[in-house]
Amino acid sequence: MIRADLADTTRERWEPWEPSLTVACIAMVMTETVLFDGGFTDFLEADAEETGLTQRLRELPAVGRGARWFADDDVLIRALDGHGLNARARTQPALERLRTAVPGDRLDG
Repeated sequence: MIRADLADTTRERWEPWEPSLTVACIAMVMTETVLFDGGFTDFLEADAEETGLTQRLRELPAVGRGARWFADDDVLIRALDGHGLNARARTQPALERLRTAVPGDRLDG
């Protein structure tokens, strides 16, 4: 649950962060997967649309506030409100294929 901190406190209301606890747990696990340090991870300051991810990878159901998820057999990518892409690959070759397909300045590569 989340509650906006409004100047008029009488208008503040608790609102669900996610539609259910199950969806919140799935979002947390998926987010931790792409953010966990180490392994075959990457970050790119880019938008999923401008990089062409929306055409290259399948989009997963929406979980996580402001996040879009994309995947193929070896890569999971979180696109966060057009601010950046976090990725985790199963293998180094899969990560290299992603880096070749989506060029740009990366934090981890």
